[in-house]
Amino acid sequence: MTEYNGRKLGPNLYNTSFSPRVQWSARDRSNAEVKGENCQIEVAFPNTSRATYKSAACKDAVPFRVSYGKPGVYSIIVTDRVSGARATQTFTIE
Repeated sequence: MTEYNGRKLGPNLYNTSFSPRVQWSARDRSNAEVKGENCQIEVAFPNTSRATYKSAACKDAVPFRVSYGKPGVYSIIVTDRVSGARATQTFTIE
């Protein structure tokens, strides 16, 4: 995850105008990168009004407009429904 909009204030710390760019790269059991569009990726933004983003792309980087209007701790969860792999990035809005 990197900042698409807003400012990084420290490690995993951003200002309230922050919008993320989320990157993912699906991996198989041998940890090799999966290419193409045969994945079922979901990017979730718990505790926001942003709907879950869904994609068949096994590798991508997508900017998202998300409203983090209040300071607090937030997470972004990327799940590959095909493999069951899941990654969570937690960060603070100040």
